[in-house]
Amino acid sequence: MIHLFVEARRQWDIFSQAPTAPQPQATTAAAPAAGHTPTGAATAAHIPDRPPKTFAAWTQQVTAYEEKLFDGKRRTFPVQELLGTEEVLARMWFEHTVTKMYTPVTLGEVLCRRTWTPGRMLNPLAGDRAAKSAGSKALRLEHGALVPAGPSEWSPRGLLSTIDGANAARWAWILLGIGEEADVSKYADWFVAKARAHADMVPAIQAFWHKSAWTIAMALRNSTSFGEAVKGVMNDVATWQEIIIANADYDDRGAWGGGNGRKRRRPGKPKGKGRDGKDQDPAKKTDAANQQDQGWWSTRGGGKQQNQQQTWWGHAGAEQRHQNTDGGDRPWRRPGVPDRTPKKIRLSARVPPGAEVDRAAIQVADYHTPGIRHRGDLTEYTPEDLAAEIQHIDGQAECIIIFAAAPPCQDFSRVGDRDGHAGNRGYLFNFTAEFLDELRRRLAPRRFGFLVENVEMTPADAAEASKQLGCQPVFADAADFGWIGRTAPDSFDLDGLKFSDAVASGRIRLPCSTTPAADERGRPPPRSRRGKVTTEVQQRWLQDSRQFAPWHYQRDAMLADDQGKPAVLTPCAKEQLHHMPKNFTAMTAQGELEPRTRHRLLGNGWHWGVARRLLLAVLVHAAASLPTTVAIPTAPPTSTIQW
Repeated sequence: MIHLFVEARRQWDIFSQAPTAPQPQATTAAAPAAGHTPTGAATAAHIPDRPPKTFAAWTQQVTAYEEKLFDGKRRTFPVQELLGTEEVLARMWFEHTVTKMYTPVTLGEVLCRRTWTPGRMLNPLAGDRAAKSAGSKALRLEHGALVPAGPSEWSPRGLLSTIDGANAARWAWILLGIGEEADVSKYADWFVAKARAHADMVPAIQAFWHKSAWTIAMALRNSTSFGEAVKGVMNDVATWQEIIIANADYDDRGAWGGGNGRKRRRPGKPKGKGRDGKDQDPAKKTDAANQQDQGWWSTRGGGKQQNQQQTWWGHAGAEQRHQNTDGGDRPWRRPGVPDRTPKKIRLSARVPPGAEVDRAAIQVADYHTPGIRHRGDLTEYTPEDLAAEIQHIDGQAECIIIFAAAPPCQDFSRVGDRDGHAGNRGYLFNFTAEFLDELRRRLAPRRFGFLVENVEMTPADAAEASKQLGCQPVFADAADFGWIGRTAPDSFDLDGLKFSDAVASGRIRLPCSTTPAADERGRPPPRSRRGKVTTEVQQRWLQDSRQFAPWHYQRDAMLADDQGKPAVLTPCAKEQLHHMPKNFTAMTAQGELEPRTRHRLLGNGWHWGVARRLLLAVLVHAAASLPTTVAIPTAPPTSTIQW
């Protein structure tokens, strides 16, 4: 019925059009075909609504490539790389010269059509595709007409075919002039190097290509040059890390090691007391059920070849495929553990000493958590000391140990010098990882989860941190998915102030809280923001003695009173934005803290909503994977699952 309606409408439109003189129009339409590109004379010609099946500009483009001399000699285009792919080239040429509606170049569309393989053998994929095209075909609706459906698109499965697909796209881009040859080669070489460096992560590599291809296509549609588009892709670390996590494939490694890689020690740092300067073998266990369960956790030793989820959080699955299946349609479950209806989890927290060193933070923690003890600087005691205290608290090894850490971020932050792990404070990240590794070894066979928080790092620093912890980072943003947020702006108690209309309506979000200046003399602006604020914002920043980063003085980022006078966010507002009770950071046994100190605590703090959910995820995964002594039932339960 849809086809009949569209066809009737098409014929009616043709009938309703005013008659035109056919001969002059035909002459005009034929003119562009003789030129170098069809775009110059396309104004008077009819623009087709779909690309042709043949690539008429093949000879023209190959000649243009070979006319560029290299070392005084003509170049030779590798025609065997693209011979037989005229349909794909015609589509890309049509998008580049006519519609400007670019679409992604997939890894398989050139490989499955070209006549020759890289080994100069006849391509069997092209023959199979031709045979399928010659057979009976299903029909599909396209542009209002029923057309035969082509064979399904082939996609590479291994590393070499993935690299071949990227190189084929390279030559297609160069031949058609979609990008400068240097930019195309730089991007293709970068992707091939990334693929070779992650040879065990082919699905993630292919997903990254597909995502990046769409990013490039959308940028080209917006008249961005190919060079600028691929530069943005190569600098986008966050997308790569998210795809790695989404396509993670887990193996069944023991919880306490198995890797033979050595740790990198900071030059000049003494060896740990518990290691004697050597890597030690993991503690062996004889309980088969426990050994299976240990694969549920990531480790620094056993997890170096894994891609595990974590901000860094240490938790992964054994024999897990696609996160929830075991190769079939059945729900995934760990081998050796019987299916059982989920039951209530009873929690009893036993809090060991913390490692806080900030005096104000200690006072707030003491007020709200009576009885908590603070050991102080983590570098001043050893994993043996902490392990002994935990063993005293949990002598029967019944507790789940949750290790939360937030090493200093100054050497990793984009507003600092970014000295990374070699910085005066950056080395503490690796120190924390070594401390954690030794502590876990000494507390075996207890359940152990960890959550490590830091700022967005450079790719090199992130890779080093992932290597130390044995898992990949994940970006956790309170704004993602609307998962963490408040129902309405009127749920805040702002003491007569209010958010801007843009924030209250949800059109924009407030910037992340930052720490204030150390004193009334103020602070210089971050180098990355110099020259990027308006005069009005600059004046407000100077009038407030440069107490916060300049972007906090944009009108939409500030509060306002009934008269419309702007004011920076108060500590009470920041507390509620962080899901804390109002005045939480003000109350101590010694009296209320001053606003500057509260601003500093909140700027260094982690959003409670994010932290609570990530900690809950670690805890629930650990509790759900506890070994059981219940015998495997003879028949599966038939009642409805009750949560």
